[in-house]
Amino acid sequence: QQLHDKDKDHSLEEQQQQEQQQQVDQINTSIEDDVTDVDLMSEDSLFDEDDLDEEDDELDDEEEEELTEQEGENNREQELSNLTTPRPNQDKIMQRLMNDSISFSELTELMGEGETEICPAASVVDAPTAAEIAQQQQQEEDERAEEKRKRAVADSFEEELSQQQRQQLRRRIGGRAGRGRGPRLHPSLSALMGQANLCVGNSDPNEAIKMCLEVIRQFPNSYMPYETLAMIFEERDKKEKALQFNLIAAFLSPSPGKWIDLAEHYKKMDELEQAMYCYSRAIKQSPSTLAYHWSRVELLERMDNKGRALKCYTYMLKFLKPKQAEEGLRLAKEIAKIHFSLQNYVSARQAMETAFLRYPEHVSHEDINLLLDVLVTLNDYVNSLVVLQTYAKVKLLCQDMSEETFEQLPVGQQLEQATRCYVPPELPIDLRSKLTLCLIMTKTFTLAQPLIDALLSESTEEFGDLFLDTAESLLSVTEGARALPLLEKLLACSRHSLDPTVWRLYAQALVDGGGDTQQAVQAYYKVVELAPDNASARLKLSSILQQQGNHDAALLALTQQEQPYDCQVLLVRCKLLHERGDHQQFLNAVALLLGRHFINIRSRDEAEVLINNKKASNKLEALKELRKSKGEPVEDAEPSYTTSDVPTSEQWNMFVRACKLLHKNNRFAELERLTYSALGSRELMKDYMREVEFFCLQASMANNNSYFAFNLVRDVVVRYPRNNRVWNLLNQVIIKADDIRHNRFLLRRQQKHPEILALSMLNGHNSLVAGTYKYSLAEYMKVFKGRQNDPLASLMLGLTYTHMACQKFSANKNTMVTQAWVFLNSYRELRGDCQESLYNIGRAMHQLNILHQAIHYYKLALDCPKPVAGPGQPDFDLTREIALNLSLVYRKGSINMSRYYVRQYITV
Repeated sequence: QQLHDKDKDHSLEEQQQQEQQQQVDQINTSIEDDVTDVDLMSEDSLFDEDDLDEEDDELDDEEEEELTEQEGENNREQELSNLTTPRPNQDKIMQRLMNDSISFSELTELMGEGETEICPAASVVDAPTAAEIAQQQQQEEDERAEEKRKRAVADSFEEELSQQQRQQLRRRIGGRAGRGRGPRLHPSLSALMGQANLCVGNSDPNEAIKMCLEVIRQFPNSYMPYETLAMIFEERDKKEKALQFNLIAAFLSPSPGKWIDLAEHYKKMDELEQAMYCYSRAIKQSPSTLAYHWSRVELLERMDNKGRALKCYTYMLKFLKPKQAEEGLRLAKEIAKIHFSLQNYVSARQAMETAFLRYPEHVSHEDINLLLDVLVTLNDYVNSLVVLQTYAKVKLLCQDMSEETFEQLPVGQQLEQATRCYVPPELPIDLRSKLTLCLIMTKTFTLAQPLIDALLSESTEEFGDLFLDTAESLLSVTEGARALPLLEKLLACSRHSLDPTVWRLYAQALVDGGGDTQQAVQAYYKVVELAPDNASARLKLSSILQQQGNHDAALLALTQQEQPYDCQVLLVRCKLLHERGDHQQFLNAVALLLGRHFINIRSRDEAEVLINNKKASNKLEALKELRKSKGEPVEDAEPSYTTSDVPTSEQWNMFVRACKLLHKNNRFAELERLTYSALGSRELMKDYMREVEFFCLQASMANNNSYFAFNLVRDVVVRYPRNNRVWNLLNQVIIKADDIRHNRFLLRRQQKHPEILALSMLNGHNSLVAGTYKYSLAEYMKVFKGRQNDPLASLMLGLTYTHMACQKFSANKNTMVTQAWVFLNSYRELRGDCQESLYNIGRAMHQLNILHQAIHYYKLALDCPKPVAGPGQPDFDLTREIALNLSLVYRKGSINMSRYYVRQYITV
């Protein structure tokens, strides 16, 4: 049985060796060419032989046991898990890496990206309070005491367990023949690696390569042969091959140093993503080493990836020890800075306040200044004073109360009752400035004035920005008189005398402080001279000049000679020009104001595109396609504008005023162009789409552009089919139309809305004009049945029967004439005796050649009183038309009578 077991073990070993030989065949073939072409180096040793012996000597069993005992329980468990965890694809990945058949990105995906997860408990957004921190510390102490008690009970068991683990570790390393990822080689393989290093030192790299390949064949998970191969190929100036071997060595090495070296290499090559991956792998192997974390976040900030940097900073909190106060404060500052740059001011405040609570004894002036910046941004000036009192030894004092009693009061009451503010002499001037700002914003000027006076004694060359900040805070609370001394001293300094901000604040201080208004005007002129694009200065200057009654100078102040144009200034200029009645200048200013988002229409085709497309995005896209098809530039060369926003309602008001002015002056072509340009405006079409389209319809009708007018009124009819005014607009457009597109449109509308009588009337008109009298008769009869008291329906029925009676091949003409007479008399009864009704009946008789009846009704019409037209109304007097028809009737029978009517009623 023993012999049988030995034979079985021997066969298993042979099979295992064959599998290992197949795995390294690709490695041998990949570098075989390099091995055959190697030139022998000189026999002078590159390394000291004693050093090589010290580095490559194997550890005996006693040294291995001592080292294992010092590593601790966590490292032992990690090694055991590494040994027991299967890696079915690792060997294949290594072979692909050596054969140049895998990229770095594919390698990171297969081996794991190495990104460390963020511990949710380490987030600074949910920062604990002081009571929670004390409770947490007490709980941690209780847990440590309980842990010590349990450890004392289980010492004997842990010792026995650790011995079993070490024995199991040695058995696995020896039995798996190099399949595990362990830090040490078998003594024989270690000796072989020592010989390989000697060969490298003795300038025999070919033999060293063969020895390294043999070690890889027997123990492929050792990093040492790959490290030696990398050194050999680096000496041959084959950087890419050496880098591949270094990557394999880093994956197999338990030390993070290899990854750090690779990260530095990639940083030099400016391959930052690869360097990031290497830092992440190093952190994964040694997460408690904060230096690796700092290197990674510095690289992320260099890449301007603030989101990932914030996650990495937060992840560092997990490994921060209570005694690392400087690291904790530095970490909190970096987190706060990123939150501040992302405008997450509340999170930045929580990060700094948490660090201050945990490490109050290590807070520096720089830390206080950063927290004060955050609090001032949040307008929390009271808590800013609390921070200065707690960490900067600033004190508010009251002469009627002891210091100890006064400090017990809330900060709000202290500010109300304080008579003096104590500032430590060692407090830096930037914190003094923050203190002054907080006192000013809380309107405790009694406490702030001594600090302002102290600031005035400082040098403006060195602390000019603090002068400016203090003056701005005073002006924000309308204390211009207190700000004037600061600003006057800044203007006296050559460094700040040409700063437009200083001049603007100086002018504002003069206005708020009740100073010389003319001096303020000169100061604003200086701002406009130094900064022509300063819109606020122009507006303020124009306002002061208007108050003084100097309107011409106010308009001149709003004139911008250079681009970019400020929209607020343009808006105020438009209002002033409209008030003064300068119409042409007003139109030019409005065109410049609205040109920022209006479309410049180049041809009739572009106007048609804007009208036919309803959505603003579709309009612009179709316009671009049209210009591309014509080979024209897509974008217009228009002036540039600043980012100051003007309310859409204000722009709409200016647009309406411009449209009314153009219509009043009969400039219909310009009106039509302006309204069509508005169709491409995203801003106006978002809130005023219906109004803009109606303005376009009115402009088209005024300019007799019936083609575009019908396109526009058609949408209005579809939207409001039951509004009579809409049908009247449609009829006005149809009257001036040059085509018959409306026929099919009206027929489709009637199929959808057969109950609307206006559609029947219009379809009857179309049939009457086309000569299809039977269809028109049916439509008019439908209207007549629906509205029997409508005189127009009776008139149209009478005229239709008249036309039918006049046809050459029509039957029953007498019946048709009788029916026409009936409907015409009904029309006369409904309309009454007036020029219109009598003239229309006379025309019908004239058409039927019943001349005596025609003469009778024409004369009755002449005897009717003339309609009086109101101011601005059209003249509906039909006297001339009636006289002309009478002269035509008398021309064949009585020429004298014909001449009489012409002389009497027509001759001027």
